[in-house]
Amino acid sequence: MKKLLKYSFLFFLFAFVAVACRKESDDVNPTSSLSSTSLNEYQATLGGFGLSCLSYDGDAWSFTVKGGSAPYGLSHLNLELLDCEEKPVCLAEGSITHATITVAGETYVAGQLDAYGNGFVLGYSDGSCTAPGVVETGIVKFEMKGELDDILKANKASFSFKLTDGTLLSGANVLVKTGGPREIQCNRGAIGTCEDYCNPVEVCSFSQGRYFNKGNMGKNWPAGVECIYVGNKKLEKGKHTLPATTAEAKALFQAGALVLSAMEQGIAWADYFTMLPESVRNAYTCIAAYYTDGSSICDLQTAASTIGDWIDENHCEE
Repeated sequence: MKKLLKYSFLFFLFAFVAVACRKESDDVNPTSSLSSTSLNEYQATLGGFGLSCLSYDGDAWSFTVKGGSAPYGLSHLNLELLDCEEKPVCLAEGSITHATITVAGETYVAGQLDAYGNGFVLGYSDGSCTAPGVVETGIVKFEMKGELDDILKANKASFSFKLTDGTLLSGANVLVKTGGPREIQCNRGAIGTCEDYCNPVEVCSFSQGRYFNKGNMGKNWPAGVECIYVGNKKLEKGKHTLPATTAEAKALFQAGALVLSAMEQGIAWADYFTMLPESVRNAYTCIAAYYTDGSSICDLQTAASTIGDWIDENHCEE
């Protein structure tokens, strides 16, 4: 059991007296990628390429590399990953199970070249930007093949990788090697993570019965809130109640319980959503998409069960 979080609760109450019904969940686009990174802020500019923070979706790490103003192509990019104690993670063959670069509408998978010979390979050592005879090890090297270096020069790309052991990261030291005169080829810097993934904030939720039990007529809804939306579906206080006899209804009430739990705790939905585990975010996204445009991107019964099981394990206390 987890204690109910009270974030600026008085402010929250006053805010919802003025706005009795709103699409709180509109803060999260149900059709957007769950692993998208904040791309407006680049933490480093190396060799003319902007690098974003490292984002983690519970499975894969990703970051953005922005070309456009780079004078030369990106020959290779090295990462020295840092763990939660900011110590280097020693990488070797097999440390990364999957890696991709998505750019200009194409996704390149590590070790697979397209029909034109474009793509990239992974390596775990590099001596191209060190003193003679010195080789850096324990890093991961994205080495471009074919014309991918110039494709990256002209576009914005997303780099993604999965760590075999699931190590959480606090940032990375970066080497960007470009073409051009030797004296400007090697560019070093560092990037952090988009959030503190090493010390995640734990959230809780009340169950659907608290809000949608027919007998309580919505008495447990947050003060001033008369309705909520899941996708484009409106749920009204005291009107839409259990029991739920179909997969669609079960999913709707479970999603509604999440939205109302965020409101009751005074947490903005966008913030609450990002703190949920990936499986629950995916389940909510599926349900919201169904109630937005009828999209069937997953099994609604499974989505409802996923949320319900998580609530059982992370139920708020009064």
